[in-house]
Amino acid sequence: MNEMLAQVAINAFEANPPAPTDYIDEEGLRRCVVCGERKEKYLDGFDKPFPCICRCEQEKRDAEKAKARRTELFKAAISRPVYLKVHNRHIAGCTFENHDGTQPKILQAAKRYVENWPQIRENGHGLYIWGGCGTGKSFLAGCIVNALQAQEIPVLMASTTRLLTYITSADDSVGEVDSLNHYELLVLDDFGAERQTPYMLEQLTSIVDERINSGLPLLITSNVKPAQLRNPTDGTARLYDRIKECVPLELMGRSRREERASQSRSAMRDLMGLA
Repeated sequence: MNEMLAQVAINAFEANPPAPTDYIDEEGLRRCVVCGERKEKYLDGFDKPFPCICRCEQEKRDAEKAKARRTELFKAAISRPVYLKVHNRHIAGCTFENHDGTQPKILQAAKRYVENWPQIRENGHGLYIWGGCGTGKSFLAGCIVNALQAQEIPVLMASTTRLLTYITSADDSVGEVDSLNHYELLVLDDFGAERQTPYMLEQLTSIVDERINSGLPLLITSNVKPAQLRNPTDGTARLYDRIKECVPLELMGRSRREERASQSRSAMRDLMGLA
């Protein structure tokens, strides 16, 4: 028994070695200078003290375990079939650093959405980013996605049409909708461009309902004005009513897509001697 306890003591000492900042208290026991708790204690029947873990060391180990668990969940989420099939892989360059800085108030709001993620996540706050074609809605959403993914927060961003096509063609569409809850944030890009057949509308409503009912944040980009959400057509009332819970952010200005196309056409005309 003594040999066993001696080995326990050795293992404890190796797991909790002395730190340069430790000090010896009035009873000759080692203490942590950070939290002040003892890092040694006496056990009944033994003359020598046994190492133990102080509060700050325990908090450090708990944080390391939590980080390892977060990494594990993140890797699992980005390995799921739905992510591999529909996640938008063209947003790699969408970062706040690469943003052109237009509409600084909206840009700052997007940054704060990321900075306050723990509170956003806890309260399930969503965003509805809307505006004309080419105004940078998907780019701004991509900035949010990449900033969160950099912290190993699982996010799925997909065009609404592509996600619906994947789910409606799946053998277990209900299971696929449920699988979206593995992502702390779901981004439905280009909402409103999809064919809203009764079945597609039912599936889309199911996705939005599941997010809202689970208290999980939803981010939508769309050309549909918020005013249209308040005047739904037949069959869209429940869907639009849930989406109205998202905070609207309007992106204005000229179409960046059209500007890029114009510059490309001009360069081509110069190249061909047509200028």
